[in-house]
Amino acid sequence: MIQLKTYLSIDIFSGCCSEADRLQLLLSELRSSAVSKKVSKETLGQRLQRLRREAGLTQAEVAEKSEQSLPNLRNWEGDHRTPGLWSALQLSRVFGVSLEALAECAAPDPKVKRDRSKRPRQEGGRPRGRPKGSGASDKPDVKADADTGKRGRNS
Repeated sequence: MIQLKTYLSIDIFSGCCSEADRLQLLLSELRSSAVSKKVSKETLGQRLQRLRREAGLTQAEVAEKSEQSLPNLRNWEGDHRTPGLWSALQLSRVFGVSLEALAECAAPDPKVKRDRSKRPRQEGGRPRGRPKGSGASDKPDVKADADTGKRGRNS
């Protein structure tokens, strides 16, 4: 690890300020890197929520200012969907952060997919929640045109 005295004497700081000022610059740099490491573990949705709350805005206000729909914003904050480039740019402008700062985040947890064959079933083998009479046999057949044998428009 680099010693503090050595770091404070690096050329980028030489001649610009006192040693106390250099120390302040170093501390602020260390804090920002610690914050960025902490922040980078949050998902995009969590970051959007945090930025919105820090700005003291509601979801509806952010949606209006960014010219996005409220359901879209809710999906983004919930990590259900990801905003496109234009939407992300609008959001970054609303929050006053760079697009890069908005995008540097962890990937959301992968969605847990349920094996469809393991879904709870009703009597008769239908998945639970599906109406009883919604089978394919209940739908009327589409009849072909008797003259041409074709469906739809006659040629």
